[in-house]
Amino acid sequence: MRIDADDWEEWLAHPLTEAVMRVCKVAAGRSREEWTAMSFDRGSCDPLELVKMRARAAAFEEITNLTPQKIEEVLE
Repeated sequence: MRIDADDWEEWLAHPLTEAVMRVCKVAAGRSREEWTAMSFDRGSCDPLELVKMRARAAAFEEITNLTPQKIEEVLE
């Protein structure tokens, strides 16, 4: 699958896409903040919970870092 650069830019500029990307960035930031609060502020070291928060942040960041090339590579 080839993604046209103009189509990509149009999709990124769409208000719904912009909203979803903002939600992902906020959610990633919140997961990082919660990880810090849990481990540093509250002294909790439940490894499963910390890994889940880190994975959640990474998944949201993966979405916001998508490029046409990354999508094309996955769909080859």
